[in-house]
Amino acid sequence: MTGSETHRPTVAERETLGREARKLAPRSSHADWAPAGDRPDAVELLRAQDDDRMVDLVPIRWGRMSASPFAFYRGSAALEAAEDRAAEDAQPHRGNVVSMPSWRR
Repeated sequence: MTGSETHRPTVAERETLGREARKLAPRSSHADWAPAGDRPDAVELLRAQDDDRMVDLVPIRWGRMSASPFAFYRGSAALEAAEDRAAEDAQPHRGNVVSMPSWRR
C-alpha cells in the first residue's frame, strides 16, 4: 500500500465496528431521546435571521421555504448549524459522523 492509498475496512472489520458502536448506542436508546432543555426554538432562530434581511423579501423567503421540505431545508441552514454546535460531543461515535439535526428526526 502506497502513501496515497487509504485502508478500507473489510466486511468483517465493519461488522465488528458496527457491533461495538451498537453497544455504545443500542437501538432501544433511540426511544429515550429528548431535546436539550436549553435547545433554541427553531422558528425563533429563523425569525432572528429576518432582522438582517430586506423587509420586503422576508415574506418571499418564508413562502419559498413553505413550498416543500427541500426548500425548507435550503432556507434553514441556521437550524442545522445550531444543532451541529450543540451535538458536537453529545453522541457517541466511531469517527464516522453524520450531521443530522434532531428536528429532522
